[in-house]
Amino acid sequence: MPAPHQLEIDSLCRYMEEERGLSPATIATARHSLAKFFKYARKRKLGEFRIIDVENFLARLGKEGWTRHGIRSIARQIRIFFRYSGQQDWTKPGIAAQVRGPRLYQHEQLPVGPSWPDVQRLLASTQTDRKTDIRDRPILLLLAVYAMRVGEV
Repeated sequence: MPAPHQLEIDSLCRYMEEERGLSPATIATARHSLAKFFKYARKRKLGEFRIIDVENFLARLGKEGWTRHGIRSIARQIRIFFRYSGQQDWTKPGIAAQVRGPRLYQHEQLPVGPSWPDVQRLLASTQTDRKTDIRDRPILLLLAVYAMRVGEV
């Protein structure tokens, strides 16, 4: 079953492919994101959309457990659609400029390693004369002190 406003989504995707030369993966992402949005707002006619509809949809994604990065990606696709639809006179102008995804912080997705006391306990467990401990201790030190990756070690 096609998504609501499928003809308009298809028109945007053709524009993205033919005029902008975007990759098939980018177009598929846009198609999927927009179908999800329009299924959420099923009852609305295209000309009746307001920014509050977009904000409510993005808030719902957050409640469903979506990451801020994922929500921001969908917001970007919705913004592109409303910019295009405004040019086509399908929707009220200016909606695209108001679509904002959540703020992303520079270091928010950095992995968190073990605490230093945990590392010290692990190193203390390798202070024996066993062959495996003699091998493992320098490896653990390289990982913990120099933050080397497994492939580098």
